[in-house]
Amino acid sequence: MYTTSRERAWKALRDNDPIMLILARSIEKELERILTDFKELSRSHCARMRDVLYATAFARPDVGFAPILSTLSGVLVLNCRSADAFNILNYFLTIPVVSCYINMDKEMLKGYSDILERLIQTNMAKVHKHLKTQGYQFLSYINDAISSLYVHSFPYETVVKVWDQVIGLSEAGLFQVALGVFKALEKEITARNAEDITALVKSPLNCASEESIFKAMAKMQNALKDFNKLKTEYVPYLSLIHI
Repeated sequence: MYTTSRERAWKALRDNDPIMLILARSIEKELERILTDFKELSRSHCARMRDVLYATAFARPDVGFAPILSTLSGVLVLNCRSADAFNILNYFLTIPVVSCYINMDKEMLKGYSDILERLIQTNMAKVHKHLKTQGYQFLSYINDAISSLYVHSFPYETVVKVWDQVIGLSEAGLFQVALGVFKALEKEITARNAEDITALVKSPLNCASEESIFKAMAKMQNALKDFNKLKTEYVPYLSLIHI
């Protein structure tokens, strides 16, 4: 599928397809930005990213292109072949919380923030009480970390390990990572205000080791047993039709 989608995307560009031309301009702008910001990437990596992003834009016209895809593809091409990067990227796009972030489905995102709050309340009552007292916005973590697959929360080497968890558990895996982060930072969270907490959980390795976060994640595995039930309760079903 990758080779076919890539070839058809490039053909569409040669044929001056107006939609692909618009997408290509957005992709090229992002590639220049990420080459500056993502020091591990070379020009050859960017060439592979271009192929992956063009192929994805052609294969998923419902998504087209969003800036977060450039960062995701950057991490992927550093770690696997282009065809595998394409397949994994398209798998990520099937995860509802990621899709609704890209499509800015605010109703669904609010539902997912309610799920996160409920999970923290059930499994870390003291942390939840402090977060509520401080006026912490759970939606900020959905937008800053979960929906973007943690690419803004960890260095890329750690992101790949996190993705191993997500690929195995899909959407529930994303929330298991979140619970691990909050659990590993439990003492720090309960000593800070909402603004500091937002910064703390967005960049957890500033105060916790990778090992401690993954250990906390493992302890939270059983907390996800009712995840699908929570989705039924908090996420409007009809919003899933566009996935």
